[in-house]
Amino acid sequence: MSTTRTYPSATIPSVDAPIVALRLRRLTFTSYVRFLAAASAAIGAVVGVVGFVAGLFGAQLFIRLLPFFHVEGLAAAVLGLVVMPVFFVLIGVVAAAVTYFPFNLVLRLVGGLVVEGEEG
Repeated sequence: MSTTRTYPSATIPSVDAPIVALRLRRLTFTSYVRFLAAASAAIGAVVGVVGFVAGLFGAQLFIRLLPFFHVEGLAAAVLGLVVMPVFFVLIGVVAAAVTYFPFNLVLRLVGGLVVEGEEG
């Protein structure tokens, strides 16, 4: 059972939609995987941008994906913008598969997780 709390939009002047609070006591596997994949993609994008900026300033970067695929320098920095988010998503999916049951157990033990945001 979830409890929903709605805040009037007057408290946040720039947003028309009300803010809703939802208590999660259990998450489905697919929702958990999607959440961790999205969070991992965001982290990977940040890592890719940081690597790209470092490459622009002369950092020695390289990407070695397979024994026969090796890229260095500015090409690695540009490729990192694409490769890092994808790599982090793969790590996030594996992490979701490993941590799904412990996460749900902890949710039950602590009484759930309150998530606030816009509905829709």
